[in-house]
Amino acid sequence: MIRPTTRLFRPLSGALLCALSWNISACSTPPMPIDATSDQGPMDGLSADGSQDDAAAESSVDARPEPEGCDPLDPGHCVFPFPSNLYLREDATRETGFTLQFGPRSLPRTNAGNFVDPAAWQRLDGYGLGVAAMTHVPNLDPAGLPTEYDIEPSMAADARIVYFQVVQAAGTTTLRRVPYFAELDSQEPNAAEKSLFIRPALVLEPNTRYIIALRNLRRRDGSAVTASPAFASLRDRTAMSNPELAPRVTRFERMFAELTAAGIDRGTLSLAWDFNTGSSRAIHGPLLHMTRDAIRQHPMGPEFRNVQVTEFTVAQNADIAVEIRAQLETPHYMQERVIRGHSWFVLRNGPDGMPQSEGTRTVDLWIRIPRSAVRSATNPNPMPHGLVQYGHGLMGSGDEVRAGYNGTLANENRLIFFSASLAGMSFEDFITVGQVLRDFTRFPFISDRLHQGLTDWVLLTRSMISRFAALPEVTSRGIVIAPDERFYSGISQGGIFGGTFLAISPDITRGHLGVPGNNYSTLLHRSVDFNGYFTVLRGAYANVRDQSVLLGLSQLLWDQTDPISYARHITAQPFTGLPTHYALLAPAKGDHQVAPTTNEVLARSDIGIALMTPYDGPTMPRTVTRVLEGTYPRRGSGVVLWDLGNPWQIAGNRTSSAEQLMLSDPHGRVRQMHTWHSRQMVHFFRGRPQTEAPEIMDVCNGQACAFTNCFGAASMCTPRF
Repeated sequence: MIRPTTRLFRPLSGALLCALSWNISACSTPPMPIDATSDQGPMDGLSADGSQDDAAAESSVDARPEPEGCDPLDPGHCVFPFPSNLYLREDATRETGFTLQFGPRSLPRTNAGNFVDPAAWQRLDGYGLGVAAMTHVPNLDPAGLPTEYDIEPSMAADARIVYFQVVQAAGTTTLRRVPYFAELDSQEPNAAEKSLFIRPALVLEPNTRYIIALRNLRRRDGSAVTASPAFASLRDRTAMSNPELAPRVTRFERMFAELTAAGIDRGTLSLAWDFNTGSSRAIHGPLLHMTRDAIRQHPMGPEFRNVQVTEFTVAQNADIAVEIRAQLETPHYMQERVIRGHSWFVLRNGPDGMPQSEGTRTVDLWIRIPRSAVRSATNPNPMPHGLVQYGHGLMGSGDEVRAGYNGTLANENRLIFFSASLAGMSFEDFITVGQVLRDFTRFPFISDRLHQGLTDWVLLTRSMISRFAALPEVTSRGIVIAPDERFYSGISQGGIFGGTFLAISPDITRGHLGVPGNNYSTLLHRSVDFNGYFTVLRGAYANVRDQSVLLGLSQLLWDQTDPISYARHITAQPFTGLPTHYALLAPAKGDHQVAPTTNEVLARSDIGIALMTPYDGPTMPRTVTRVLEGTYPRRGSGVVLWDLGNPWQIAGNRTSSAEQLMLSDPHGRVRQMHTWHSRQMVHFFRGRPQTEAPEIMDVCNGQACAFTNCFGAASMCTPRF
C-alpha cells in the first residue's frame, strides 16, 4: 500500500495521540518493564578516518557546577544561558580538549520527577554547528531585534545583542561578528516568562569558540534590563569573594578583555558568556566510520534477496511497467536497549568508541521501472536508464517512491527510482517517537538509529549500481542501466536528510532536495505538523522553558546526522576520500511544514551553496542579505525558491497563522510541476557530463519562479514570468 503522507510530521489523530501518550492520557497500554540501565556512556577518543582535521580550541572551561549543576548567571533556567562552557570538562583525549558533561540534575525533568540522564551527551566534545542560544530576560522589549527575514540589525554597531566568533591566528585573538536572528518564544503566552532565542544566521565552524553579549536591552515598560547578581559580580570584579563564582573569574576576565578590544564596554553588559562547538571528529566520526566499514564489508553492496516482481498493465499504470520488491541484509550496528521502560535500538560501540556491527538486519526495497525501460513491441531496444535513489517524508516509508509524480518523471526522462525506509525516522519508529517525547533520556533511540538508516542507504546505492543490472528479472526485460547516471531525489524529510546523504555518499554526487530544510530544533517550532507532537511533549514536561531546552538538547545529538552539520561537506569541503557533491535545493515559499529560511542560512555560510537570483516572487517579496548569490546558468550547488502564491510565514518560532492556513500548503505541489521544476531537476542531473559540475538552468525566463492559481491542481498553476 502506498503511504500517502509526505509531510514533515504526520498530523496526529486522537487515537495516535493516545498511543503516543500512554501514561499521560487516559490510555491504558502498559509500559515495558523498567530497566535502570541508561544509554551508553561517553564515546571517548572518537576517531574517524577521513574526517576533517580541526585545530584545537583554546581552553575555556568553568569549574564543576555544584550542587545541582545549575548556572547562576541566568536564574531563568538551570542551564541558561545555553549553550555554555560551564558544562565542558577538560579532556585531553578529545579533539577539542573537552567533553560535554551536564550535571545529574542540570537537565529538565518530567512531571513524574525523572531528570534527563546526561550520559548520552558525553559522546560530544562541544556544542552543535547550528545551536540556538537561549536565555531569559523578563518582559524583554523585542522591538528592533533582527528577525529571520531581516538579519541586518544583528550587525549594526549599536546592536543590543552581539555575537562573535573568536579567531586565533598568528598568536593573536580577534573577534569576528556573526549574523543572527532573535525571537521570543511564541509557545509561552506570558510575556514575562518568554525565553529569548538567538539563532546564528549561518552555519557555525567546528571546534571554535563563540561569545554572545547582551547590552542596553529594555523591558516593555521602558526600564533598563539589569544583570543577575552572579553576572554583575563577575562584571564588576567582586566575584572572588564568592566560592561558587571565584573559579570562573579568570575565564570571564579574559572574555571581558576580548569584548573590550572589540569595542564592547563591559559596564553596559547585562549578560555575556562563551561556548565551544564540537569537532568534526565527534560530530561526523561515527557515521563516516559506519559507512566506510559497511562498504569494506560489502564492496559491491549486499546481494538482493527475496526478489518479487509485479507487472502492471497500461490501464493499471500508464508510466510504470514493473515494480520489484526485494530485501538486503545490511551490517547491524545497533543493539537493543531498555531505557526507562521502553525498548528500542542504540549504537553498539566497540572498544575504540566507534560503532561496531554484529549480525545483519533486513532492509526492504522498492524499485520502480518505467515503461520506457522495458523491451516491448513498440520499444524493442530500450535506451539506458539512470538510477534515482528516493528519500521519503518523515515517519513514512520507502514505498512512498510509488507516488504518481515519480512514475511520470521516470517514464518521461529514462529514470529508474528506488527507495528504502530511513531507519530512525520511519513508520517503524513512530511509537518510539512518542516515548522519546515522554522522556528525552531516550532521544538516542532516534539519533542513533538514523546512523543505521543512512548507512543502509549508502549500501543500497552500491547494490543498485553493482548488482541490479545483472538480476535475471532485469536482463530478461531488456532493461539497460546507464553506468554513470546515479542520482538522489528526496522530498520533505528526504529533502532534509538528502543533504547529509549526499555528503557521505561515495557513489552519488548529484542530488535534488525537495522542500528541504535543516536544523530540526529550528524547524519543529515552525512546522504545523508538529503541533500534535507538542501535545505529548507538554503532557510530560509542563514548563515551556524546559520544552525549549529539550529541543536544544535533542539537536546536539541530531547534529551527528542533521544536514546543518554536513552541508559544508557537500561541495565546499568534501570529506577525505569522498567526491565533491552538488545539491539543487527547491524550497517552497510559505511552506507550512518546512521553513525555507533555513536554506538561506546555508547560502550565507560560504560553503558553495548559492541563492539563485532572482530569488523571491511578488507575494510579500523580501531581500536576503549576506548570501552567496547565483545567476543562471550556474555550475554548482544552489537554492531555487518556488513561489506558488503563499506569503512568507510570520517571523518567529510559530507555525502558520490561521490566515495562512486558509491557503493551500505548497509543500507537496512543487514536485508535481513537471514543466518547470522537473525539467530543471533532470537538467541538473544530466545536463552536463558527469565528470563536471552540474548546471542549474533557468526555467523561469530570467525571473523568480512565481506562479498564481496554484491552490487547485499543480497543473493549473499560471506562471508570472
